[in-house]
Amino acid sequence: MKSKEFRKEIADTFIEGLKNDGLEWKQGWIDVTSPKNGISGNKYKGINNFYLSLKAYEKGYQDSRWLTFNQIKAAGYSLEKGSKGEKVEYWFPYDLKDKKSISFKQRDELIKSGQRTELDFSLYAKYYTVFNGDCIKGLPEEVIEKRDIEPSKVLEQISEGMNVGIYNDGGNMAYYSLTT
Repeated sequence: MKSKEFRKEIADTFIEGLKNDGLEWKQGWIDVTSPKNGISGNKYKGINNFYLSLKAYEKGYQDSRWLTFNQIKAAGYSLEKGSKGEKVEYWFPYDLKDKKSISFKQRDELIKSGQRTELDFSLYAKYYTVFNGDCIKGLPEEVIEKRDIEPSKVLEQISEGMNVGIYNDGGNMAYYSLTT
């Protein structure tokens, strides 16, 4: 799969969602935390975050964890029959002098130390298929960190700090009114 194809697939999925749900905005989200790798816990960023969030919403997934088939197998879990994975892309630098893939941190250190210039590297993408935690048998229940935050106090502090009042008329609408 190439980057252009991957992005076209994402755009097509988004457009299809707009067609199915209509263009009129309504509160239609489900409460799912940002997509993350189910083993490392690293959150997906950029286009991967957008795409996996879109797919989770589309398929009604409640789990924020995504794993590759190899991660599922290595951890001793199994995939539910008929499960379909989603593509994610992973970009990495390639050292043209040493002819090997390296991390962004290693690249930055080589440039900073003067051993390489930015022209000594190229960027490549690999594509992986990941499966949502809702499709994985044996995966422990997701533990979502609860924070002791009182939303009303946070909003009050923000409001005071910005010198902007927050008004709630009891309705179920969120908007900014220039006149009031």
